[in-house]
Order: sequence, then C-alpha cells, then structure tokens
Amino acid sequence: MGTFAEIEKKREEMTMILKIVERADNMGLLYFDKLSLMMDLECANEEFNLRLDEFLKADDFNFSHDISGIQHHIDRSTKTFKDCFIPRFADKSIEAEQSKDEPDITD
Repeated sequence: MGTFAEIEKKREEMTMILKIVERADNMGLLYFDKLSLMMDLECANEEFNLRLDEFLKADDFNFSHDISGIQHHIDRSTKTFKDCFIPRFADKSIEAEQSKDEPDITD
C-alpha cells in the first residue's frame, strides 16, 4: 500500500488537484466534467510531476493554458500525452530534459 509518507504525499496532491479542478470549473474550462479533469490531472501529475501549488496560484492565462492543454493532448486510452505537449507547470527537470533533446536552431 505504501508508507505513511507516500500516502500523505498522495493525499496532499489530490487535495491540490481538487482545488485546481474547482478553479477550472469556476472559469468554465472543463471539456467534460470535474471527475474527468481530476483523472486527467492525476495522469499529468504522474507524467510531469506538476508543480501543483504554483499551478493553482498561476495567473488566468497560464492556468488556462495548462488546463486546456492537458485536456486536449491526453490520450485517455494510454494515459500518455501526444503532440509533444509539456505543461508550463511541469517539473523543471522535465522541461530541461525536453529542451536538451531539441535541435539548436539559433545558428
């Protein structure tokens, strides 16, 4: 089942996700329903280790970008993300790794 610390971390993450879902609902950003967005965000958090606190506190533009992007780019059958989408509130190490793989076009 997991250690107490793992269970507590998961509980805190789900609390933050629920707050993010409520904000998205209040802003009219749901593609489907609250439960669908909650599951989408849980997948995104597993994939990208989202900075949930920053995500919740984000300005409306950046918040909307990630909510819409997550809902649009998730493949619910495989629980993966398509079209190279990376949320703005992904863990910084994921962003750095992704940019490392991109070709340098500044030359």
